[in-house]
Amino acid sequence: MRSAGTAFARTLLLLILVLAHTPAFAASQLPFDVTHLHNTHSLVERMEFLYDPLAEHNYRDIMASDTWQALPASYLGYSSRPVWTRVTISNSAPRNRAVILWNTRPLVQHVDVYIVDEDTLLEHHRLGYMNQAEPSNTSPFNSFLLKLTPDQTVTIYTRTQTAAEVDVEWLVSTVTDFSREAIKRYLFWGVYLGLLFAFILYSAISSFDLRQPKFLAHFSFCVVSLFFVLAYSGITRFADFGIPNTYWFYSMWVLGYGGYIAVILFVMYFFRTSSTMPGMHVWLQVLLMATSLLVLLWLAAPSLPSIYALTPQMASFNLLLYLTFFAVAWHAVKRRQSGALIFLSGQGLVLLLSAVLFFVGESGIIEHLNYVTLAIPLNIFLHITSISLAIGKDGRDGRYELESQKQSMLNQSRFAVIGRSLGMIAHQWRTPLARLGALLSELQTYLEPARTADDHTQRIREVIIPRMRESVAFMGSTVDDFRNFYSSGSTREEFFPDRTIKQVLLMLKEIPLFQRTSVHCHAPDEALCMLGYPGAFAHVLMILLENALDTFSERNTADPSLHISWQQRENTLILQVEDNGGGICIHPVEKIFSSFISSKVHKGMGMGLSIARMLVEERMGGTIQAGNTGRGALFTVTLPLRGSAPLNDSKHVE
Repeated sequence: MRSAGTAFARTLLLLILVLAHTPAFAASQLPFDVTHLHNTHSLVERMEFLYDPLAEHNYRDIMASDTWQALPASYLGYSSRPVWTRVTISNSAPRNRAVILWNTRPLVQHVDVYIVDEDTLLEHHRLGYMNQAEPSNTSPFNSFLLKLTPDQTVTIYTRTQTAAEVDVEWLVSTVTDFSREAIKRYLFWGVYLGLLFAFILYSAISSFDLRQPKFLAHFSFCVVSLFFVLAYSGITRFADFGIPNTYWFYSMWVLGYGGYIAVILFVMYFFRTSSTMPGMHVWLQVLLMATSLLVLLWLAAPSLPSIYALTPQMASFNLLLYLTFFAVAWHAVKRRQSGALIFLSGQGLVLLLSAVLFFVGESGIIEHLNYVTLAIPLNIFLHITSISLAIGKDGRDGRYELESQKQSMLNQSRFAVIGRSLGMIAHQWRTPLARLGALLSELQTYLEPARTADDHTQRIREVIIPRMRESVAFMGSTVDDFRNFYSSGSTREEFFPDRTIKQVLLMLKEIPLFQRTSVHCHAPDEALCMLGYPGAFAHVLMILLENALDTFSERNTADPSLHISWQQRENTLILQVEDNGGGICIHPVEKIFSSFISSKVHKGMGMGLSIARMLVEERMGGTIQAGNTGRGALFTVTLPLRGSAPLNDSKHVE
């Protein structure tokens, strides 16, 4: 009994060993019948493969080989060695049948297809070849049409060789279903490239207008990504761009790491790592040099094909780059830098997708590599989108900060002018206060006990008291004038420009230099009424006149003069202020309106004319221009009139 059990165990063990060392032909040798094919079907389960390490076999040698193995998966990794596969297809239908066999990888360099019926070679297709001068049976595409007669069975031998990932899967489809799948792919790539072109246009405009390194790096990344996707998607195989397909194929590695260089530069400039993260900045410089060396390495790869076998190891370096970008963004978020959170979120998604792509691509979890390959363009799109959104957020925050600074400068200017105005008020009050003091002293003398008030009642009533009231009224009107002038009303109102001009001139009349200046006003015959902001209008005129007075003072202008004119032209008011101070010495003249730009050497901070332009353009919706005449500077302010009305009870400025 024991011997019988031992014999059975030995027999079972021997059977297992035999089965373990026997190639699995049976399942894979079964032909695939296309009779009832209605959609797309993978042939991986029916395929066999073997390596050709010395690249010495032809299809006849392969037909006689007994080393075929069942294909475990379509993805065979990186290998510069040719790989042979075979699959049998039959048609049991009583009519002819046409199907399309296609490979999912557009990156395959060479796919030689031999269609054999028993021992007779029926067709030979050379797919994926990039040299346009190849024979007529050569095609840059990865598909071919297979026609089968009733009850016909053929065996398809395929020799695949590429420097990229080897994916030997054949898909079989009906002509209708293949066309449908092709339309889907072309639609996907069309939408993808359209979005990519939109990003390129956006980055190009930003780079041209703002001329900052971060925008140039963004534009470079978008352009490099476009060329990479064109080569990676296989579009260049059927769209002639005037560049040989071989160059497109070998450029993918160079373009990929060229894109990383652009992203590294963007991160350095966008986050200003040289000042905010010195240690990380040094590390980014190291990565930049390493990536540049990899670009040089891939440039030499066509002459040394063994370099392409290093591609899987480069995934670790790519992951290191993404981790670095993530770390920089994390530090920037903690510093509350604008746009950092958006960039961090995008890098998180890119990092997660890269890790998943690396894992499933190298482990072979996903059977069909075409799903993995679509993740690479998605990775690029997420990267570009996160960078674009981060730039947009940074631009919006910067614009808001700039508006706040403008408002702050306007307030500071208002306070500075108010300070000068208080000096003017004190100067104007000096005479009436002295007059009031003298009159009060005289009145006190008249009211002394030794005197009788009756002798001076008439003078007190007719002279002293009216003059005191006149002085007090003058002081009160001065305060009202300055309060109205510096009022920051937010609503438009109708006002007469010549009244406002007269008010500004009256406010400046106590300045000694203005008293020595000849002022000539040229008003239209009929006074104008406009809808706008009288305070802003007066503020702009005050800045222009004070700028002219400062020029007179600094250049010691003899016989200073000002010409102020205003007139209606269609629906606009044209205000011109001209002086004889020698003109603007800044070139180009338009720079005089920039902040902190001044033609005066000893006076001014260069803010007055900048504020004047801001008030004219942003507050009143007009324009202001500067120029030189033979006598001096000429400023022209053009404002929308918003209607005009005759002035019957106003007095023109004389």
